[in-house]
Amino acid sequence: MDNNVGALLQELLTELSPLLSRFEKYLDSLDPDILEEVSNGLISIGSSFYPSFTAIRHGVLSAVIYEAGMRLKYRAFELRTRKLVKGDLEYFKDIYELLRRIANDISSGEYEKGLRRMHERRKNG
Repeated sequence: MDNNVGALLQELLTELSPLLSRFEKYLDSLDPDILEEVSNGLISIGSSFYPSFTAIRHGVLSAVIYEAGMRLKYRAFELRTRKLVKGDLEYFKDIYELLRRIANDISSGEYEKGLRRMHERRKNG
């Protein structure tokens, strides 16, 4: 695996972290404009990083971020025609917690270690 994987993960984290802060703000305010901003940002990050992560055989990370953005966008669209219910808030919190966990694992270096272990297992059969 390429030694630049750490730098790539840090670059992703640099873009993801501010969006997670905005996501927290959404969870506090329930401002639909912030939800739209977060969903668009996640879609953008997922799309822009996909080729780089696919090159290191880990496109799933970008795909998860992209899919989270798409799911948020769809739910935001639904909320234009109905009220927010408890299930919506739980859904948003679940997505936020997943993305926060990924960001924390990247920040601590655990994500890179796990990715390198996975690549070693693939390589060694």
